[in-house]
Amino acid sequence: MDEIKNIFNNLMAIAKSNEESFELAAVTKGKPAEAREGALKYLIRYKGFKKEEAEEFLQRSSDLLDEASQQYPKMIEILNEKTELDRQEKERASEQIKKYLDEAVDFLNLKSETTRMLSVHLLPNDPVKPINGR
Repeated sequence: MDEIKNIFNNLMAIAKSNEESFELAAVTKGKPAEAREGALKYLIRYKGFKKEEAEEFLQRSSDLLDEASQQYPKMIEILNEKTELDRQEKERASEQIKKYLDEAVDFLNLKSETTRMLSVHLLPNDPVKPINGR
């Protein structure tokens, strides 16, 4: 446990104690390459990382998550359960959001002939499981 704690503290120092950077690293783990590239750009542009620092940070964060999941499988099981509950809650909330958006579109009386319509995708956050099993 001390080893993981030390690695985490070192990563937090690299991230300048910015929890959002570490959360971004966790969320992109196991996701397609485009997500990792987006995370790199975000860390560089908004969090003050140099490219090499951002790449190292994402890799070391991924390694830390792998190590923690191997040493503490019960923790990952609990996180998976909590993530699933969060996903279900967001799915229920998304129905309300969809209804709200539909009402707004109806109220504004938007016509496809005069308004460029865009779709809205409501995605649950799932920092543990990769998208589509990738």
